[in-house]
Amino acid sequence: MENREIFATITTIPPVFVRLDGRGFHRLADCLGLEKPFDEFFHKGMVTTCTSLVADSGLNPDFAYT
Repeated sequence: MENREIFATITTIPPVFVRLDGRGFHRLADCLGLEKPFDEFFHKGMVTTCTSLVADSGLNPDFAYT
């Protein structure tokens, strides 16, 4: 029976999923005067935020998207 329990002490770190989602982006777009349907300034801000979270979060993420 002991031979079957060789993996009993192995622990794993479960994956962490973080979703940063906006609410009311249409109001934000109107207030900031962003171009619809795609604004280069807003896109660069989202990419910079995503890149910063990947590099500086300490979670060692494998994947991020905007």
